[in-house]
Amino acid sequence: MNRPLDELDVSPALPQEFPFITRQCCDAAAYCCDSVLSKDDPNDIEGASCPATWDGWQCFRRTTPGPLVAECPNYIFGDRIRSEMAEGNLAKKTCNADGNWFMVNRPAGKAEWTDYSGCLLQRVTFTIKCSKLNELSGSDISYDSLLLDIVKQVSYICNKFMLHRYIYFIGESILQRPLAKLLVGVFSFSLSVLALIPAITIFSFYRSLCSQPMFRIHRQLLLSFLLSFLLSAIFYLFNCLFFIIDGAPGDILYLSNDLRYLRLATSTWMLAEGVYLYHLLVDAFTEPESLRSYFIACWGFSGLATIIYSACRQFFDNGMCWVSPSEFFWIEWIIMGPCLFALCANLFLLSVILYILLEKLRYNPHVEPVQYRKAVRAIFMLVPVFGLHFLFTIYRMPSYAHQIINLFLDGIQGFVVSVILCYANGRVQECIRKSIAQRADQSLLNSVNLRSKERFRKERHTDAHTNNPISANFLQSP
Repeated sequence: MNRPLDELDVSPALPQEFPFITRQCCDAAAYCCDSVLSKDDPNDIEGASCPATWDGWQCFRRTTPGPLVAECPNYIFGDRIRSEMAEGNLAKKTCNADGNWFMVNRPAGKAEWTDYSGCLLQRVTFTIKCSKLNELSGSDISYDSLLLDIVKQVSYICNKFMLHRYIYFIGESILQRPLAKLLVGVFSFSLSVLALIPAITIFSFYRSLCSQPMFRIHRQLLLSFLLSFLLSAIFYLFNCLFFIIDGAPGDILYLSNDLRYLRLATSTWMLAEGVYLYHLLVDAFTEPESLRSYFIACWGFSGLATIIYSACRQFFDNGMCWVSPSEFFWIEWIIMGPCLFALCANLFLLSVILYILLEKLRYNPHVEPVQYRKAVRAIFMLVPVFGLHFLFTIYRMPSYAHQIINLFLDGIQGFVVSVILCYANGRVQECIRKSIAQRADQSLLNSVNLRSKERFRKERHTDAHTNNPISANFLQSP
């Protein structure tokens, strides 16, 4: 009885992408059998030549003696979304001078061998205690050995389909990430974190700033950025350094849920920036409103939406790990819907704010053209604060360059917003200058007081020595 791979009841459960990559491998095997092996002709090449072969992973055509290289097949990494390979990822196969493929000794005899070590970026070994696996094995499970077992299962199915011999595959690597993408992510997120921490400290340290509602909203937005970036870094490391399966550290649903919560909280605080700025422009002379509603709407609503998402995921789509998006689009829209609404609302608010500014400038006869340029520049500075740059990257294209740009814009937002709201803010600069001046004055005053105390101490010592009767008699004696 034939059963689909995704319905196999095995323990431990196969990764989510296993049926997909197995199907890819089998399709490649069928193509090799129909288009290469069945049409292989020794007369195509004069002299010695190695016959066309399927090595269990990919197809090699008839070739002359010498080394032969081929790109690593996409399915070899067990990653459905991978579409680009890093340069230099090549498998090597050697054709001997006698017209036979290079072979190695196996328990069952000699077998052809393909060198797939070029497909490995680096080796990462991580071992944890997994309760389900330990019940079966009674020992710790290494992710290397577990992945190698999965690789062998794929290879076995391919070769079962081909009725061909299996290959010797070095299944040591569980990491294959383009280096450029990793460097861009580390650089942009690190730069943002380094800019966010001092900015939050400044907003919290100066009373003249932390008492103003606008700067309190700024601080909450930067705090949501910082927490989101730090958790994203942890989450990214788990996904990069460890092969994510059920029970792996990166599969902890609390971690992935916290990341969704902070992403949504960041979007709501960006909307809060737009709403509060709009109120300032419309009602400039009213008393500052309480920020309690902002805190409830941003932190509270985000938490409620995340709880609803968790409940729906638990009851309707708990088959796979929560790190991956849900198979039901409406569950993901519990988080994505409010984020998209906040983005559209901020776009509308930015248009209204621009209209209000231009109207106020137009009805003022003393306004110079430079004021218009300042207004337009201020509007453009609000684009990253409102998160509107995501409009250019909201559609995820498969292009590798687009992925790099999207990752950079996502990571650098914290740095740009910190510069706009904190470091380039006139009030913040004034507070810092006053603080530096006060510290300089205090240091000078302390120095003057210290010198005055030292002079007074010397004068008292001199007066006491002069007025001492014993000292006076001693000085008057012959």
